[in-house]
Amino acid sequence: MVLMAKVLGSFQEATRVRQSWGSFIDMVVHGSRPIVVKRNRDLFTAISVDLLNEMLEPYELAMVHHLEDDQSVTGALQEIDLVGHAESLDALRLALARDLVDYAKEYWENFDQYRHAPNRRAHLPHVLRVLLQPDVKHVAELIHA
Repeated sequence: MVLMAKVLGSFQEATRVRQSWGSFIDMVVHGSRPIVVKRNRDLFTAISVDLLNEMLEPYELAMVHHLEDDQSVTGALQEIDLVGHAESLDALRLALARDLVDYAKEYWENFDQYRHAPNRRAHLPHVLRVLLQPDVKHVAELIHA
């Protein structure tokens, strides 16, 4: 059994969760911690989007960049292999943010394959953080140069 379930005071049985679905959701969304649910031998954790966002906060993206002779900027993200070129640093950040959104969608559509790929496994927290943003401008704010 997961240590979290043992340490934090057990878990919710799936049957009980189904019987009180509304109050279960209220506990997850408005409570102060995730809830571990057990169904037969399977365990899973229910967590609010707000808490997930808080947990993923440290996963920012670092961009290295180079000023070209024509004053345009070329840059790349260190955590995810994305490269871009734009007229300015802000334009580059926004272009890479758009590419990140596309990549996050692609990752999600191919989740099982990407999650098990050695070169993409570590991308998951960043992908989740990108997918939780309301728009591409907020994604761009995750990129630091």
